Amino acid sequence: MIVLALGVFSTIASANEEEILVICNPDVAIDKIDKNHLRSIFAMRLQEWPDQKPVNVFVLEDNSPLHQKFTKKHLGFFVYQLRGAWDRQVFSGTGSPPNTLLNERSMLEKVATTPGAIGYLPRKLVDHTVKILKVEMP
Repeated sequence: MIVLALGVFSTIASANEEEILVICNPDVAIDKIDKNHLRSIFAMRLQEWPDQKPVNVFVLEDNSPLHQKFTKKHLGFFVYQLRGAWDRQVFSGTGSPPNTLLNERSMLEKVATTPGAIGYLPRKLVDHTVKILKVEMP
């Protein structure tokens, strides 16, 4: 009985954990990306796709639960670490922060319509207007 209850609880917990996908504009020439490249893109260190087209990074605000989950799960950073990296680049004049959006609807629209764009969304909000990038372990 206890084993059955634990099984039901873990199923409910995993159903509540929404899958977050990395999405990009359909013009991006790749279908998969390794985690190290993904981290470099979102840390604003890698600014071109393999075909030398510019990367346009879109994120949600730091206090967004989706942004916090994405940063931790896909990048292995805490939000404050990522923000610190962006702030150092801005302060030193070597870079700029990503484009920050207010909500998930804006994320879908901007990634779908901006050449070279990359972002993230829960699976349930992804549609045919964007491409899903498969994230591979290095």
